[in-house]
Amino acid sequence: MTLLQARLIDSTHLELAEPVDLPAGRKLLVSVVETDDEHDEHQQWLASSEATLRTAYSDAEPDYSLDLIKEPNPEYRR
Repeated sequence: MTLLQARLIDSTHLELAEPVDLPAGRKLLVSVVETDDEHDEHQQWLASSEATLRTAYSDAEPDYSLDLIKEPNPEYRR
């Protein structure tokens, strides 16, 4: 993953702060973080990460029993 800064030109165009080494036509995932300073941006990334972790480790996530293991990993618990 590469993080780049960009400036919004209009509602459908961005101007990147530096070039991207990808072939033309390649699709990119863009995450919009609106900020005026680095501290605010950092806080927004932390909040986004926390929300994702809460979803991944929520009470709705099922517990998996050892009975579901089809092939044990011989390197486990060394």
